[in-house]
Amino acid sequence: MRSDVRRDDVAQRHGLQTLRKGDSPVRNVARRALYAVGIFGFVTALSACSFLMVKPTPVPEPPDQTDTTPGPQGFLLFEDFETGTPGQVPEGWKISVVSSSPDHPKIATAPAGLNPPSGNQVLVVNRTVGESVNSSLTYVDFDPLDGRVVVSMWLHPTSHVRSLNFSMRGTTTGGTTVFRPNSESSIFFTLNTSGSDVRIRVYSPEGGWIDGPILAKNVWHKVTLDIDVPANSVDVYVNGTATELVNLPFVNPTLALTGLSFGYQSTTGQENNPSPVYVDDLVVTDCQGAGASLCP
Repeated sequence: MRSDVRRDDVAQRHGLQTLRKGDSPVRNVARRALYAVGIFGFVTALSACSFLMVKPTPVPEPPDQTDTTPGPQGFLLFEDFETGTPGQVPEGWKISVVSSSPDHPKIATAPAGLNPPSGNQVLVVNRTVGESVNSSLTYVDFDPLDGRVVVSMWLHPTSHVRSLNFSMRGTTTGGTTVFRPNSESSIFFTLNTSGSDVRIRVYSPEGGWIDGPILAKNVWHKVTLDIDVPANSVDVYVNGTATELVNLPFVNPTLALTGLSFGYQSTTGQENNPSPVYVDDLVVTDCQGAGASLCP
């Protein structure tokens, strides 16, 4: 018995089957065939498992053009003022000095209760009492935009009297870059007095002001400019709603927009205003470029 066991053990180590007592040759052949089939099945299963365990190299997904987190692809400019230093201008922005004013728009920590749309830093636009009624400008340049452009920003006025100036400049038909606001801009609007309220007023090519919607004080408002550069016109929306400021002509014709600026302008006398306006989440989208899917 023991010799049979040892013999079977040796045979099995070499992949053989011994003829056991009472086995017929036919039965032994059948046993060997079943054994072979079992080995083949095991190897096949092992190979399948190995194949399944080998993971293919992942293919990178294309960038999400609809992402709206800070710095998404498609936005020509996305500035939430969170990465800059309070008291300084945002990285890449510059100051255009006006007269002898010591003031210019700059990054600031949001005061308690301001509750900006995102983060805890904003652009504060104000001036010092007794200094020039016009602050210096804080501006940024970008690649020329000659199609449809959408610009949006959140504004928080704190007074009903004249305060913030916003300007977009461009190349004139002669190719000269325009840097100054008001009569030399392509688009220029201000927050200005309307009785006890503050409203958006847009400068016209004729030199006068076009009255826009009234904005409540001490509240955040989203102001959006939908700009058609080839037509040299702009529509203004407030909090997602169309306003009476529709199809307004540029102050000066331009082939392309090349930058924007913020400044502060008060008036003398009773409106010698130092009250700040806060700005947050400024976005410029090139609707005919990578940001086409971001434009409504």
